[in-house]
Amino acid sequence: ARAQAEAARAEAEAARAEAEAARAQAEAARAQAALRRGILRTLTLRGLVPDAAQRERIETCDDTETLERWDARVLEIAAIDALLYE
Repeated sequence: ARAQAEAARAEAEAARAEAEAARAQAEAARAQAALRRGILRTLTLRGLVPDAAQRERIETCDDTETLERWDARVLEIAAIDALLYE
């Protein structure tokens, strides 16, 4: 009985950990989406309109560090290529 109770607790803990990981992953995806939207919005407001390939590169980027770097530099660059390829 004790072993079964321990196994049940371990399963419950594993399920909680899995749910927490899923929540963290969803939050990261939301943060990445917000960064992508902000980058595109800022480019547009600055009159820098990405071509289809540039827009796709931004919209499909799933690396948070890259998105944060682009977000930090988007106000400084003179051309979109300077943002995406340097």
